[in-house]
Amino acid sequence: MKKSLSLILFFLVVSTHSYASLDWNTTKVSQEADPSDSEITAVFRFANIGDDAVTITEVKPSCGCTTTELDKKTYEPGEVGKIEATLKIGSRKGVQTKTIRVSTKGEEKPTVLTMETVIPDLLNIRPAFVFWKKGEVPDGKTIELKVGIEEPIKVLSAESNNGSIEVHLEEIEEGRSYQLHLFPTQTDEAARARITLSTDYPVESPRTYYVYAHIK
Repeated sequence: MKKSLSLILFFLVVSTHSYASLDWNTTKVSQEADPSDSEITAVFRFANIGDDAVTITEVKPSCGCTTTELDKKTYEPGEVGKIEATLKIGSRKGVQTKTIRVSTKGEEKPTVLTMETVIPDLLNIRPAFVFWKKGEVPDGKTIELKVGIEEPIKVLSAESNNGSIEVHLEEIEEGRSYQLHLFPTQTDEAARARITLSTDYPVESPRTYYVYAHIK
């Protein structure tokens, strides 16, 4: 009898104990960036479905390319809120998966939000890396640049950060196709160069691309 009474009291305590909980509309957002986007934002909505206030103590993106914005930190029972995560596109392309860890007061395990973004390949660069072996004949190498969207893109310039590897940009088809010619001035010593490609697209925030060349 005592055992049964203890069990009843236990369940009464548990059932009347208040709790705090965030209920997420979704923990994963999949989206596709427009070719003209310089950044893209995902919105994660939630509601406090518990009996107590919930305080968000930390919102931590997985990389510096993603920033987050939270309306406020504490949400009373029944209140709704959202976290906005913004990815800076830069020279990124293809599928980009970023996570945001959301920690709340009193909870040991954070909620992990996932932002999956497909970024169109505006400028196809093949190959993006070339090299010469030390002592090799210093013949030129060519990199193909092809526009991957319907809109034309002008590659305005190509600049090497190392005088040991010179570059020449040639337009093959206006706004559609280019060739980047690389010429080592010597192959006796090791050298590394980063070639910066400047474009005119998108107009609001033109993208910059990089290719690499080594003598090794």
